[in-house]
Amino acid sequence: MNICGFGINFVNMAKILQANRQFFQASLDSILLLLKSRLSSDIQIIRNYGKLPPVPCFISQLNQVFMNILTNAVNALLDQAVTLKFAVEFQGKDPRDFHYQPSIRIVTEVCSLEPSTPGKPDSRWVRIAIADNGSGLSERAQQQILDSFSVERRAEKETSLALSYWIITSRHGGKFNLRSRNTCNVSDKLETGTEFEIFLPLIG
Repeated sequence: MNICGFGINFVNMAKILQANRQFFQASLDSILLLLKSRLSSDIQIIRNYGKLPPVPCFISQLNQVFMNILTNAVNALLDQAVTLKFAVEFQGKDPRDFHYQPSIRIVTEVCSLEPSTPGKPDSRWVRIAIADNGSGLSERAQQQILDSFSVERRAEKETSLALSYWIITSRHGGKFNLRSRNTCNVSDKLETGTEFEIFLPLIG
């Protein structure tokens, strides 16, 4: 594709996104409702929703991203519950030693990011962060996920997180970040967990 053609496609995509501005916080709540059967009563959902403008996006694709990330968070917490149950029933641990409240925290807000080109004004973005306080990911597991985002790996096998990365970065011109901390000290929820962070540009 030549530069002129690429520019036209980018402009067309921007027009489509402008015409599809959405308040997607309701989508997050709808997906949580769909996952309700898998959410045990012990899992706390913490919503920190900021005041957002309508966001230009392909909402059906974003719903798929939210579903993938929230499913990943629920799985992490269910795995953690199994680990704790094993520790109590088979290793003789006292359940009172685990001061642990499984939770999923969702944050939405408008923020500014420094421009990649010096001298240009800061750009405005919508930030969506979805974090669990499960056992976290090992460095190897994190690297495997990051490697799966590459074009070559997606051609071999496309995972739900790799698809989410593509939707955010290629379809929306956004950013998709992963952070995770892994530790054996499951009683300290501040030391464990995985967070997926999405940035969507505010156009116009």
